[in-house]
Amino acid sequence: MKYLVAVLCLQFLIVFHELGHFWFARLFGMRVSRFSVGFGPRLFGWSRGETTYQLAAIPFGGFVQIVGMSPEDGVDRADPNIYPNKPMWQRFIVVLMGPVMNFVLAFAFLTWAYGAGVMDADPSRSTIGSVQPGSAAEAAGLVAGDAIVSINAKAIANFDDLRAGVQSSDVAAPLTLVFTHNGVVSSREIPTTAFKQAPRLLGVSPATKLVKAAGAGEAIALGAQATWQKSVSTFQTLAGIFTGHKGGKFVGLPGIVKIIGNESESGTTALLLLLAVLSINLGLFNLLPMPALDGGRLIFLGYEGVARRPANAKVETYVHSAGMVLLFGFILFVSVRDLL
Repeated sequence: MKYLVAVLCLQFLIVFHELGHFWFARLFGMRVSRFSVGFGPRLFGWSRGETTYQLAAIPFGGFVQIVGMSPEDGVDRADPNIYPNKPMWQRFIVVLMGPVMNFVLAFAFLTWAYGAGVMDADPSRSTIGSVQPGSAAEAAGLVAGDAIVSINAKAIANFDDLRAGVQSSDVAAPLTLVFTHNGVVSSREIPTTAFKQAPRLLGVSPATKLVKAAGAGEAIALGAQATWQKSVSTFQTLAGIFTGHKGGKFVGLPGIVKIIGNESESGTTALLLLLAVLSINLGLFNLLPMPALDGGRLIFLGYEGVARRPANAKVETYVHSAGMVLLFGFILFVSVRDLL
């Protein structure tokens, strides 16, 4: 049951993303021929106006088919209500609003959570909330409640300092930690063999703090602040993965479903916090300037705005088609890796 809940939650994030494209396409008078939940052959659906709403055979993901968005649609170029005949700024907004709606959804989840009262991570301190099994921290004997004082004689005030201190340390030399345990200051040297990868990861998460149920105004302010902070943190992690300057890895669909399923057992507010982070991840990932993603389409629209003419339609089609193949291949790869 918890994994069914996880799949439904993940599907909701994706459908809400597609609703962003759909709502603004309709707002600007673009014709939308299909709104599909899932891919593959249609199982059932209904039509309203010019749009068919359907549930497809593969009930995961979804898409919005805006008439004329694909150069292969073969539509009447004189039709004022199709995608390519709308002003470039309207098309830009339609593409952008998918990821934007993910940030809006994250803000709604976080506002709801703070209104209900949550336990949330507190990166403003250097206190450890949990230690990952098999990590360098576990090998060093660190436990939840310990607070890092310094790394290689450099003072540590919060978790950002902690991450920076570990990842900037000399990979060929041991790591010297000074920490407090039950009020007693201790020192520990972690050998290079305790780190399983580069850049180094200690394998700890920040302690949590109780955020009491807030009033409507305070909850909105806290939700907005947390959305920004988590967006910045997620962006830094994504940038670090691509540049190799920060640890982390992509998780496939089985891994995401497992994480959501496990978190659903911790209560509604814990699930809301996780879904907010996943929604931000989905929004930022789609903004990457890669073919087939919204970010890739925005690059082509940006070119059109600068060059005062659209990109070659065939070239754009080939680029996005190749990107789609690579994207699905990447998703399949990380998903299989999760299962191994």
